[in-house]
Amino acid sequence: MAMIEPGGTGSRHFREQHGSASFGLLFAVALLLTVASFSIFTRLMDWSWVAIEFHSALETVGAVIALIPVTVALAINTQTPREALGIPVICGMAGMGVFSLAHAAVPPGNAFVWLHSLAIFFGGTCFFSNFIATTARFSGVQTLYLVITAASLISLSAIVQPDAVPQMIISGQFSNFAVLLNLLGGALFLLSIPSFYRAYRSSHGEQHLLFASVAFCLGLSGVLFPFSQIWSDVWWYWHFVFFLGLLLMAGLFLLLLRRGFTGSQADAAMLAAITENANAAIYAKDPLGNYRFVNKYWEQIFGLSIAAVVGRRDEDLFPPSMARALSQRESNVMDQRRGVEFEDSLSSPNGRRAFISAKFPLLASDSTLMGLAGIYTDISDRKALEEQLEQLAHFDSLTGLPNRALARDRLAQGIAQSKRQGSRLAVLFLDIDNFKVINDSLGHHAGDELLLAMSGRLRNILRGGDTLSRLGGDEFLAVLLDVKSREDAVFAANKLLATTKERFEALGNSVHSSLSIGLALYPEDGLSIDELIQHADTAMYQAKSAGRGRVATYQRQQTSDVTTELHLLSELRDAIEHEQFELHWQPQVNLRDGSLCGAEALLRWKRPGAGCVLPQFFIPFAESHGLIAELGDWVLAAALKQIGIWAKQNSDATFSINLAPADLADDGFMPKVLGYCEEHKVTPSRVVFEITEQDVLSSLELGRENIMQLRQQGFTLSIDDFGTGNSSLLRLKKFPFHELKIDQSFVQGIPEDAESLAIVQATLSMAKALDMQVMTEGVETEQQAGFLLGIGCIKAQGFYFGRPVSAAEFEKTWI
Repeated sequence: MAMIEPGGTGSRHFREQHGSASFGLLFAVALLLTVASFSIFTRLMDWSWVAIEFHSALETVGAVIALIPVTVALAINTQTPREALGIPVICGMAGMGVFSLAHAAVPPGNAFVWLHSLAIFFGGTCFFSNFIATTARFSGVQTLYLVITAASLISLSAIVQPDAVPQMIISGQFSNFAVLLNLLGGALFLLSIPSFYRAYRSSHGEQHLLFASVAFCLGLSGVLFPFSQIWSDVWWYWHFVFFLGLLLMAGLFLLLLRRGFTGSQADAAMLAAITENANAAIYAKDPLGNYRFVNKYWEQIFGLSIAAVVGRRDEDLFPPSMARALSQRESNVMDQRRGVEFEDSLSSPNGRRAFISAKFPLLASDSTLMGLAGIYTDISDRKALEEQLEQLAHFDSLTGLPNRALARDRLAQGIAQSKRQGSRLAVLFLDIDNFKVINDSLGHHAGDELLLAMSGRLRNILRGGDTLSRLGGDEFLAVLLDVKSREDAVFAANKLLATTKERFEALGNSVHSSLSIGLALYPEDGLSIDELIQHADTAMYQAKSAGRGRVATYQRQQTSDVTTELHLLSELRDAIEHEQFELHWQPQVNLRDGSLCGAEALLRWKRPGAGCVLPQFFIPFAESHGLIAELGDWVLAAALKQIGIWAKQNSDATFSINLAPADLADDGFMPKVLGYCEEHKVTPSRVVFEITEQDVLSSLELGRENIMQLRQQGFTLSIDDFGTGNSSLLRLKKFPFHELKIDQSFVQGIPEDAESLAIVQATLSMAKALDMQVMTEGVETEQQAGFLLGIGCIKAQGFYFGRPVSAAEFEKTWI
């Protein structure tokens, strides 16, 4: 415990904290002694010649003093007196003041005593009820007006009809009713003292001790009343004690007024320091939209001085379109009386700036609209970084063309459009012939110039709605919308091929280069993104095999025994019915020590006579024909059963299961998951559910409830193929996922491909900022694994660590 040295900081703090209360108590004692001396003095002198006049003056002054708290509370229009003492106290003093004024105005008699007794009883009741009333919601001014009106009417009735009031003087003595009213009122005053002492102990406010002194004086006057007779010494004594209580109450309110004024000045200074030093633009307007306040940061952003802004409207300061937008939003805020927050873009002397804008109504304690305030937080730098990352993630850094991720997104949009309109689209896979020779002989800079020149020529040939993208290296992909026939698609491809007849300039060298182009048509040659790209790629290799510098269209080959769509549909139904499927498991390892950290379940179709068929050859077809839900159920049950077996043998690894949009949209999905987990004794922490980025974006709203329930149950959620969708950082931040799985297309190019390297590093930084784990897939070399570990990636999977194998083989090798 710290010691308080005499005259030191501690004692000074004690004097500052308790000095006013101590002075108030000493003042009360001194006045009580004075009153006692006065009563002794009256025994020696006859004061009857001044009794009536002096009594009237004393009561009148006391009434005015009683009304001071009411006057102060209304004049300063602040919560300070009401918070310190409570509405009932202010109302009690108002009622006592009115009754005392009326009491002083009538001659001695029944009404004379009645009005004084009412003052004591009413005041004591209000004081005693203060601790109850302060816990409830009161409308102070309205209650105060009601009390004053009622007290005035009662007083006026007693003055006009004194005979109508109860008998208060019988045979020259105070009646029992008069005694009872005074005793009850005095007792209630005295009983209120402990509650104010407790308030003092909890808040250490000296006003509570002063208030206890007031209650003591007023209570003592009520208790002394039965022991007095009119004009007796005791009668005068309790009058002076009553007057002392009212005087202390007036002093208390003056103390609170001084403190409130001093506190308001300090609060105003603190508020000014906050607003002027805040790194945000702050402003306030009146209900008509006139600016009442702006801070210095607001001046800096908009280049307008405070003097030029205050008193003016948006229409006077900003361009019409900007002013209309601001006024409309702020009118909505004031009409709805509800704050809003949104991203905004506003013009400033430094150009267009991005802000997070918060606007909220200013409401008084009685809900009266005082105006509106707003805060602009400049996020221009953050938005620029987002746009930069967006550019890196979706556009080729060399040519500026869409990259692989954006190409897949554009192709997905094109497929959806063609499906709606019943039209065709063509996918062209373009590869520069002998590009490696040019790179090796002339250098990479010459190769880059060739890529730039080639992309420029190709882009000029395509229509506005078509897409040309660079997949990486010397590979390009073109998506041609609304193609009438295969012949039209071939004609367009030959136009692209014709652009290579003229030589290219690369570092001052004249270079001749041609293209090999493969063509696949939707829907004849494929229904999904992967299928169309793969078939166009296959056709491109046919063009190279045929001698390069030509166009080849995809021809359905013996990659499957399916010759018609109906045949494939029938085979898939049979495969589901007879469970001709098997899960293969690919290991996921810790790059630090090579230990197993997980495994991903991958579906295989054991098609009779064809061996294991990879999912990219039948999953898109199953999705388009409504069979994916049944496949998903089988995968879920089989995977959780196997996980239940392995979880007993390996206590650390987690196991990944891929989900389709149909799973997320299924109302019965969660009961199935929890049922399988309970059946096979699988804890949710051992299971990772992977959802591709494209599926997340397309089905998040539909499957949000299932996603949230998976997270709440303790399952890990991973975004698969990250980088191939079209998500932004802002949208990603809203997803409740734990892990990002970087698509193998970005991993395969590192460390040589600067674009892929930048995307992987940006993804790692972003994941760290969002507190998410990162898994990389497609690791095929020791160099890639080492490089990923060096830039901070810990978990990975790929052929370098192990190919997908059956459960039995996986268990033998890894479990």
